[in-house]
Amino acid sequence: MTSIEKFNSLLKLAVKHAASDIHLKTNRSPIFRIDGRLKEVDTSPFSVSQLLEILEDVIPQQFKKRWNEDFQIDFSGVVVGAGRFRMNAFYQRGYPGMIIRHIKEKIPHFSEINLDPVPFQRICDQNN
Repeated sequence: MTSIEKFNSLLKLAVKHAASDIHLKTNRSPIFRIDGRLKEVDTSPFSVSQLLEILEDVIPQQFKKRWNEDFQIDFSGVVVGAGRFRMNAFYQRGYPGMIIRHIKEKIPHFSEINLDPVPFQRICDQNN
């Protein structure tokens, strides 16, 4: 399995387990954030070369110059079978890493995320 295939499979697994975030650090097992808790994924870690290969593949062309200058970039991407993701790639202590957030297709209602809709309604009423 190539690095990008492993990466795509990991994102699909994250969506299947309702992970909001995926943390990738060089030579450390991936971590999912599920219901606010961090859970290490039972899979082999990505090496420096594997993460760099993934970054080369997923960073959009128009952002590669900035990545190569700043070694930090925010962008979005789509993985077929998994959905849309916001991605932050960076170097930390000289090693590449990523934080990835799954963007759900359906925006949850206030009641689904335990928010009181009254303040939002007041803001909407004031702007009309």
